[in-house]
Amino acid sequence: MARRRKRKSLSEMGFTLLAIGGGGLLALSFLQNSPLTIMFMALRPWAWLAVALGAFLLGLQAMSTRRGGDSSWMPVEPSFGSRRSPSTHRSSQPADVLIDDDLRDRWRPPERAEAAVARPTAWTQAVFDLIEWRRFEALCEALLQQEGWFTASQAFGADGGIDIRLYGDASKSQLSGIVQCKNWSRKKISEVPIREFLGLKTDHGVSTALFITSSSFLPGAVDLAARHDIVWVDGRGLLARILAQPVEVQQRLLAVATEGEFWRPTCVQCGTKMTLKTNSTNASRFWVCGRCSHKMPARQEVGA
Repeated sequence: MARRRKRKSLSEMGFTLLAIGGGGLLALSFLQNSPLTIMFMALRPWAWLAVALGAFLLGLQAMSTRRGGDSSWMPVEPSFGSRRSPSTHRSSQPADVLIDDDLRDRWRPPERAEAAVARPTAWTQAVFDLIEWRRFEALCEALLQQEGWFTASQAFGADGGIDIRLYGDASKSQLSGIVQCKNWSRKKISEVPIREFLGLKTDHGVSTALFITSSSFLPGAVDLAARHDIVWVDGRGLLARILAQPVEVQQRLLAVATEGEFWRPTCVQCGTKMTLKTNSTNASRFWVCGRCSHKMPARQEVGA
């Protein structure tokens, strides 16, 4: 890319014109006896004009300097299209301008600070809306252990569609049941995930299968689960089972649900806490993993 030429200031142009005009007049004084005197004499008015313009520009420069201003023009280095640090001036991306990925971050609005969510002190339905998917699964597992089950779970990675495995004794030699957890605050459970879970129940040959969600079930899903001995637990039912425990157990379950940064999602692929970002195109918010770059929507109810 060609480098933009810097324009001269008024003082520089004034001195240049004075030098050209003065030099021309001095040369003409030595060429008066030349055979080309007539031709050189024709250049005399232009030399005086250069001297006059130079003096005029120097006068303008002196006046502006006296007033505390600088009439010189300095080109503004564009913050995009270069490798320099972007300008601190906030600007918004024009809707009709297409820019490549290398420049997109320069138009990205600044991220809002992730304010820490106040830690709940008592059990309500709103607690399910605050906690991320991993804390929800940990809560369900702790509740099942309190109810007498021996459990096993996987913190992240592919789990084969089974979030919690249930065993009848501490040896965990024989699988007794499977559990699927969905922390969907507003999205209701349809027949599709129930049918998929039914296939897992059949493949593993277990008699106990629990499908737990923080939201609710559509009628078709409830009917399908009932016909195939799948225990369905919605948000209200889960809260009732928690409140049925002694107060000290309720507090232990609440501590499990709100452990650490309970509101910040855990990456399902590598187990790292994710960071909240903003889409530069439509201003929607999403979570992204700093380790494996996995993304998920900011609203938990669209999937967990």
